[in-house]
Amino acid sequence: MTIDSSYLFSALLSYNYLPMVKEHRDETPSLFSTESLTPEIADELVVAFNNLPRKSARKRNGFDQVEYRTTRFNNVIRKMNIPVPMAYCSLCQQLRDSWDQPELNRICSNPSSKIKPERHGDGRLFLSENYEVRDTGRVVVMGKDEAVVESESLLASSLGMQYFVEADVSACFPSIYTHAIPWALIGHSEAKLKIDEHASWFNQIDKRQRVLKRNETLGVPVGPATSNIVCEIVLYPVDKNLRSKGFVFNRYIDDYRAYCRTMEKAEEFVRELESELAKYLLTLNAKKLRIETLPMPMVSQWVLELRSRLPVKKSLSEREVLDYMDYAVSINRLEPDGSVLKYAARSLVKMVTEKSSSTLAKYLVNLSIYSPVLLPILCEVIKKHELKLKVADLSKLLARHLEFRRSDAVGWTLYLYYLSGAKVSKEDARKIISSNDCMPMAGLLAIGQHFDLVDSFVSSVNNSFYQELDQYWILIYELYILNELSKSKQLDKYIEESGFEIMRKNGVSFLSTTEWEES
Repeated sequence: MTIDSSYLFSALLSYNYLPMVKEHRDETPSLFSTESLTPEIADELVVAFNNLPRKSARKRNGFDQVEYRTTRFNNVIRKMNIPVPMAYCSLCQQLRDSWDQPELNRICSNPSSKIKPERHGDGRLFLSENYEVRDTGRVVVMGKDEAVVESESLLASSLGMQYFVEADVSACFPSIYTHAIPWALIGHSEAKLKIDEHASWFNQIDKRQRVLKRNETLGVPVGPATSNIVCEIVLYPVDKNLRSKGFVFNRYIDDYRAYCRTMEKAEEFVRELESELAKYLLTLNAKKLRIETLPMPMVSQWVLELRSRLPVKKSLSEREVLDYMDYAVSINRLEPDGSVLKYAARSLVKMVTEKSSSTLAKYLVNLSIYSPVLLPILCEVIKKHELKLKVADLSKLLARHLEFRRSDAVGWTLYLYYLSGAKVSKEDARKIISSNDCMPMAGLLAIGQHFDLVDSFVSSVNNSFYQELDQYWILIYELYILNELSKSKQLDKYIEESGFEIMRKNGVSFLSTTEWEES
C-alpha cells in the first residue's frame, strides 16, 4: 500500500523512534514505548524549537543522544542511539513535509532494496526480521509465509548465474556524510549550486539531521527509522546506477547480494559498487567481501537440521522440550556464527503447554546467561504462561549483563523482575547506577523502583552542559513528570529549552505502564 506523509510521520514518531525494526521488537524491552508521542505534539515541539533564540545553546550546538548498547546473536555489542524528542521531531517533520517530492518518496519503489519503507499492520514503517542475512549470504526466514516468496525470488535472481557476491558497506550509518543527502536527492552538481539555499527541502533534511547529532556532518544514529530513510536516500542512486549496468542484485539495508554469470562479472560488480559508493564517501568492508560459486542452498544447514528435529505436533511434553533444546545447544557449538539458539527457542514458544512452558523457561534462564538474545523470548514465555522466576536467578542474570554493559539485556532482565513481581535489591540497583548506562536506569523507573538512586545520579550530571544532560534525557524527563526530580536553575532551563513541559502537559511518557495495567 502507498505510504502517505501522514502515515510516515505517525510511524516515525510512535512506532519506529526507539530501536524496533525486528519483527518481535527484540531490540528494546517492553518497558519502553513512544506511542504517546503524536504528530500534534511533535508539531508543537518543533514550533518551540524554532522559537528559541538563535544564539541559544540548542541552536549553536545541536542535541546529543542516549547511547543504547544492544547485543547481537554472537554477543557482539552494537551501539545504537535514542535522540532527544525535540530534535527527532524536527527531522521527522521535515521528512513529512518533503514526502511528496518524487526524489524522496521514490525510495519506496526501489526494486533492489529488500527492507524499505512500507505499511505494516502494527503501524511501523520498517520491519527487517522477515529475513536474517548471514555471513554465508543465505537467508533464514523465521517461520513466515514470506519464506517461500523470498526463496523463489532468490532462485529467479540466480537462474543461469555461476557466481554469488556478498558485499557490505563498511560502518554504513556512522559513515554517512549528511551533505551527501542532497547529493543523492537532486544530484551532486545541482546540490552544490544550491548549497546556500538553506530553506530548500533537501538542505533542510541535511540540516535537521545534523542538529539531531551535535551539528556533526559525519554519521547518523543507529536505531531510529529516520536513519533508515537517510540510508535508503543515499543508496538509491547507487542501486539505480548498478541496475543500469545490467547487474542482478538485492540489498538488505547495507548488505549487497549479487548474482553473476562469470568471475570477471563478479569482480566487475565489486569494482562498480566501490566506485558508486565512493561518490557518497562510503566504502566496502573488505573483511565481509566474498565471491562464491553457485548453486547455494536457500538456508543454512543448521536450519534444516533444526527443522527436521522439530516434533510434528501442536504441543510438546517436557521431555520433548528438553531433547530439542539439548540438540540445539549441540548444533550451536558447531555453528557459532548462526543464531541457532534463538531460532530453536522461537520455534518452541507456541508449542509448549502450561506444564512444559516451565521447562522451557528454566532452560532459557540458563542459556540467557550466555546468550542474551534469548531474553525477549524468555519474557514472552514468562508473560504468556504467568510464570515467576526466582530473585536469585534474576540477580545472576543482572550481574552477568551489567558486566558487559548490555543495555538491552539488562532492560529485558528488569522486565522479568516486573513480570515475576520481584524487587531489585539495593545492591543490584547501585550496580545499575554505577554502570552510567541510561536505559537500564530508566528501566528502574519503568518498574517503579529506586527512584531516589536514579535522581541522585541525575543530580551528579553536569547541569551546565546540555549535551551531557542529553545523554540522560529520558531519565530527566521521566523523573520530571513523576515529580521525583531534584531540580536546579540550570536544569529548569534545560527542561524548558528541551520542550519537556510541552510533552508533560500532553501526557507523553516513554515508559510502558499502560501495557502493565492492562495485563
